[in-house]
Amino acid sequence: MKTFFVLGIVFWHLIVVMPGKAHAQISGISYPERTRPYSGWTAIVKGDNNTRGMAGATVALPNNIAAMENNPAGFAMTLGGFAAQLNSNTFNDPELNRSVNSLTEYQWGVGSSMPPWGFGITYYSPSSEQVANSEVSVRQLDATAAHLIGKRMSVGLAIQLNKGIRTFDGNDLSGTHVSFQLGALYKLENHWILGASYSPASTIGPSDNTSVQSFGFDQPILIPSLMELGVGFVPNRFFKAGFSIIGVTGTPNTALLYDQTISYGQNFTLQPRIGASYVLAEYSSLKVELATGSYFEVSRVDGLQNRMHATFGLDVNPWFINTGLGADLAANYSSWLVSIGVDIVRTARILGIIPKDSVSPYEGILPPALKQSADGLAEGFTLGEKKTEAPLNANEVKKIIEDVPTRVEEKLGIIKTKPKKRRKKIKPAYRSFPLQKE
Repeated sequence: MKTFFVLGIVFWHLIVVMPGKAHAQISGISYPERTRPYSGWTAIVKGDNNTRGMAGATVALPNNIAAMENNPAGFAMTLGGFAAQLNSNTFNDPELNRSVNSLTEYQWGVGSSMPPWGFGITYYSPSSEQVANSEVSVRQLDATAAHLIGKRMSVGLAIQLNKGIRTFDGNDLSGTHVSFQLGALYKLENHWILGASYSPASTIGPSDNTSVQSFGFDQPILIPSLMELGVGFVPNRFFKAGFSIIGVTGTPNTALLYDQTISYGQNFTLQPRIGASYVLAEYSSLKVELATGSYFEVSRVDGLQNRMHATFGLDVNPWFINTGLGADLAANYSSWLVSIGVDIVRTARILGIIPKDSVSPYEGILPPALKQSADGLAEGFTLGEKKTEAPLNANEVKKIIEDVPTRVEEKLGIIKTKPKKRRKKIKPAYRSFPLQKE
């Protein structure tokens, strides 16, 4: 009888207890049960070559889709006309990720500036931690509206749908949360500009998926509050420089994914950034731009040192092709980017889907960097200033947008444009003679 009792205990342990422990043991993670939340922000700069090359010092210089992550007010003031971007960021950060050689994240967005309004739909990746087949990340979809107040100020509001990605060995425990971001820009004399933005702290709670036993890994993701300030200088379309500082609140009790004994983001930190960008050459069918900068990453990981980053980005854009090389380097961190793509807006202009942009005369190699000029800068930023080429007004921009579907159909041959009828010349019924002098 005693033998059967012992065998019963062994059977229970093998069939019931052991499978449960095996299920709880996530690949690459040493602890079987999670008891602490995750942090949903990282100081690593992402975006296109120009934004990363400038070390993300773009709170006062949000002039493209990637830079708008720092300040939504740019859609009305510093964005020029139409914009569309798709960025891929590949980086290696052993301090946050184990058992993963590199991570790849994406950004994309479309926007338009029709002073006094600007609008955009954008997608960003504020944070990501991966271990083997498991991931805890935040994905952010923004719908933005911005408006000019007078000639000097712009304000913007982005409604954010944050998705907390929580996947463990194929089990999805993701959740969503709605938040917002406020931004403002103020133009000073001589093309200096101030920028500020604010995002409140938010929490992406547990998943609605109750069919998977989470073993505590269904912890909330705490996104810290961000307060960003910056100053920028944009004398002309060839040169810009900026300085930003980001205040990041603490996320109490959060810890790293791969080791929950290591606290992550417990205290308030300040993250300073500085960068500049210069167009080395500008021709009708070629543009070459170099960006460089640096940022001091104040560590939010317990026990790890602060890191000084050096960044650069080089863009070579012939016709409607975008090619680039960029890097972000620091101690125990590296991020390299080699890119090639198609500029959607320039392609649409070449194909005649939207009108060609009005530009002032091209400047060739090494254009004047500090000479103040409004030519080629966003209309919202240069209201009231003289330009070589007159910009489109709001009604003209609206008409262009309305005509896009028709123009696309014409180019694809879906519809054919009716040729204009020539007017017949009517022959006079009489013959004219020159008047004779008397």
